[in-house]
Amino acid sequence: MFQISPRFDIPIEERIKGILENRINYIRIPEEDISLGDKKSLILTQFPVITNLNLEDFHRILLGEYNKGIPSQVDGLNLLLLLLSDKQVYDGNNNRISSERRKEMLDYMLSETWEYFSTRFTKEESGKIIVNHNYRINKEGKLVPQYSQPLGEGVLKLDCYVDLGTNSFNSQGLPVKVSESKQQIYKKGENIYSYHPRNGSVARLVADSDGAILNCSGDPSNLVARLGVRAKFLEE
Repeated sequence: MFQISPRFDIPIEERIKGILENRINYIRIPEEDISLGDKKSLILTQFPVITNLNLEDFHRILLGEYNKGIPSQVDGLNLLLLLLSDKQVYDGNNNRISSERRKEMLDYMLSETWEYFSTRFTKEESGKIIVNHNYRINKEGKLVPQYSQPLGEGVLKLDCYVDLGTNSFNSQGLPVKVSESKQQIYKKGENIYSYHPRNGSVARLVADSDGAILNCSGDPSNLVARLGVRAKFLEE
């Protein structure tokens, strides 16, 4: 395989721009294939794009420099549920994604990924947990969530396995039903281990050969080389 001379090496900013501007690097989820939350189409990168920053810095780079957002937990689950289904999947140009590429994307989500979602949990003075996601940068330069609502009724308050199905999650993408399996062990593509939301935490999806974890107790300040984010087309 040939290589490009390092004298003409492309700066990382240009490489990221090239990835984000090319719709072939995205997956499109049409309204009819949205399983959880609002029936609005999504366009997300097929894999995380950048790594090794904390969540605020990820937002500032994608929003401020590339006009892209970060998927929420419900966005990530809609992607995972679509890849687990028997429905056809399409890239950002509306061309069919090959079965090989689709399998690669699914295996990555269930066996390799370390990714932040934009979903963050805060607590009101009343004690209510608030779910925040889909951030923008306002005129004062602050990150402001476009969605900010109390934690839905029935959200599990324990850490446990949850089946990967639409009945297991509410419209916020949060687990409401413990796995029906008598054996509380990981079954790839069938369940996921969930850590319930805590005040001040953020949502992450972490997976390796031992299992997949939907972690709603993550530290937003964490900076890990493997921990990254996907990019998302902003709603018009």
